[in-house]
Amino acid sequence: MRPVQPDGTFPAPTGTHRVGRLALDLTDEQRPDPYARREAKRRLGVWVWYPAAPPPDARPAAYLPGWWRVLGPVWGFRPSRVRVRAFPGVPVDREGGPYPVLVFSPSGNPPHFYTALFEELASHGYVVAGISHTYETIPISAFPTGGVRLLNPKSLAGAFSIPGKRPYAEDLRERAGLINVKAADIRFVVGELAASNKGHGVLAGQLDLSRVGALGHSFGGAAASEACRLDDRIRAGASIDGGLWKAPADVAVAGPFLQLFGEHPEYVLPCEEAVRAKYYATAEYCAADRETTVGAWQALHDRARPGTTVLVRGAGHASFIDWPMLPLWRVSMARRGLGTPAPGVVWRVASDYLLDFFGEHLGARSGSLPAGEGSDDRVRVDAPAALFSQAV
Repeated sequence: MRPVQPDGTFPAPTGTHRVGRLALDLTDEQRPDPYARREAKRRLGVWVWYPAAPPPDARPAAYLPGWWRVLGPVWGFRPSRVRVRAFPGVPVDREGGPYPVLVFSPSGNPPHFYTALFEELASHGYVVAGISHTYETIPISAFPTGGVRLLNPKSLAGAFSIPGKRPYAEDLRERAGLINVKAADIRFVVGELAASNKGHGVLAGQLDLSRVGALGHSFGGAAASEACRLDDRIRAGASIDGGLWKAPADVAVAGPFLQLFGEHPEYVLPCEEAVRAKYYATAEYCAADRETTVGAWQALHDRARPGTTVLVRGAGHASFIDWPMLPLWRVSMARRGLGTPAPGVVWRVASDYLLDFFGEHLGARSGSLPAGEGSDDRVRVDAPAALFSQAV
């Protein structure tokens, strides 16, 4: 595959549909916001990418709309240089609908930073609802109808500190609580989309709520697995490079689930070397984390029906975001964790496996990608305990 150059233009979606994007401003009147600095109900911004039929004079959306534009300088790029293919608020393409629905949970980022992936999924006939989990985006969360909220560090549960500064059990408990909030957000959005499907808006009548999937990146992947466990409206789930923050005995999911990983030397190096490399503060924390994390991944792989696990060679944690394809400044926080593949490679691999997985389990198409170790030189396909074999 020809590498995509980071010039601000994302790869062209390969599906047959053009893509629209709209925004929803939603408030869960039944749930207080645990991160609000004063009493408030949980309010979420949700951006939706969908198969579209834009009129001839339609112009593409801004990559980062409204207040979200301030994230460009924070992460080290100019948003106006980024060109997307989604058109704002245009009609749904009714040839092929109603469409299966995917609800996406990011972590620390707005859903816009996964635009290339969402445009690809939507072009193949999915409606993708990306949640902005209020208070967790660095440095602000912005609502579609106005208003911003500053980051509350509690919403990230110490994710940017070196593991081991406090007891492992404390980290496990706090991060499990964070995941519960995000999973509740996913389930709330599924319900709100069902209401939209019965209304009179752009999406009305075009959502197939019998074919719903949940997916997420980082903490969002764990939230997707928890939402799948709790909500039988969600038929299939996927985690993109996310720890589960559960003891292996507590992991459960009834349906099909895909785990998609980047490389994780912290789970392969001996603990003493991992501490010297500053992945952990102590060898004791390293050992506890490995036993729990890899054990939970393996339990999910074993208990899902079916479970599939894929490791993308050379990928870093941030490789699954748009960042490798953005025109980043020489000094940019977004350059951290990009891994070694050329821009666009991880996007293509992730797109292929997600399209194949959800296509098989949500009925859009039959699965066709190879499932054996070594059958695709971009990836390793195996059980987590084998992929991170020195961890257990």
